[in-house]
Amino acid sequence: MANSDKLVDDPLLWYDKMFNEAVFSVSNGENNDKGSLVYGENIGVFSSLYTVLPKAAITFTDSTLIINKDGTIYKWNSLAKSGVKGIDNNYLLPYLKYIVNDNAVYTKIFDNTEFGGRIYGGSTLDLRTYQHNNPLNKLQFSFTTPLKQSGTMNGSKIDNTEYNFRFAIPRDKSSLYGGRLRGKTMQAELRSSSSSYDFSLQYILTKYRISWA
Repeated sequence: MANSDKLVDDPLLWYDKMFNEAVFSVSNGENNDKGSLVYGENIGVFSSLYTVLPKAAITFTDSTLIINKDGTIYKWNSLAKSGVKGIDNNYLLPYLKYIVNDNAVYTKIFDNTEFGGRIYGGSTLDLRTYQHNNPLNKLQFSFTTPLKQSGTMNGSKIDNTEYNFRFAIPRDKSSLYGGRLRGKTMQAELRSSSSSYDFSLQYILTKYRISWA
């Protein structure tokens, strides 16, 4: 079958406002291939494929209702608060890895980080949960530089002012070079121990200064 014959049976398109995604629902009438292909506007790629194939969608300000061919109505992303499971049946957890490399010509001393977005409930306490009166941090940061330095921190070290989250980049574990992380670049990793989908990042800024040593 030619590629031009793939999209048949009334393709449907709607927009998911919760995650800024365009959802294309299409099927192939000949062999009954069907599904909904998701394009993530924030990341600029097609990111997911669902087996759900609705015949109609009704969008509201904060939710979307989809209608199956049998007339059943479902709420799209209704499992968002409890989390979404992967192919291994475990919950998918937020993870981000990025490289700070504004100018790799000179060595820098990395001082502070600021990021904005919707992170859980928004307060400092929402960055961590409590289990049997012991803190269990939702957010975990780790940093490494080419000079074999590394540092880690958790959500309890983050300050929040009107959804602007700030923290000091942790010092090197081995206390070399006065403890400050130094290098021409720095690798940062952000992990979460929560499957909650109330988690989005708008920007990340890393503040540094030139090392004259």
